[in-house]
Amino acid sequence: MILYNLNPTQKLKFEFQKSHLICGDELFLEPMTGELKPNSHCNIKMTLLPGKYPCNFEGEIQCSIDWESEGARGVDEARSVATNTNVPEVSEYLFIRLKKRAKIVSSNHIQTS
Repeated sequence: MILYNLNPTQKLKFEFQKSHLICGDELFLEPMTGELKPNSHCNIKMTLLPGKYPCNFEGEIQCSIDWESEGARGVDEARSVATNTNVPEVSEYLFIRLKKRAKIVSSNHIQTS
């Protein structure tokens, strides 16, 4: 996954919320936190370590985005198009959608996707 900062003047800080998956599955994101300069990007490595038992799930992982504030002047520029409030803060959230389906293909082998 790639996280982009397309703002030409402001840097941002990001932080992914720790995930709590079911069935003993674990999801690792690297890096979990970081900072992006204007017009830059960061590759996020996602690794799923499946648990012992097959299961299906769907869910979301939250990523907090905090924009560098240059006073009230930069607040409106830092907001995404979907954020439509007049509150003078410079934070927003992204959500990554997860979906896992387990399929038993033989008595000794489990396939996940």
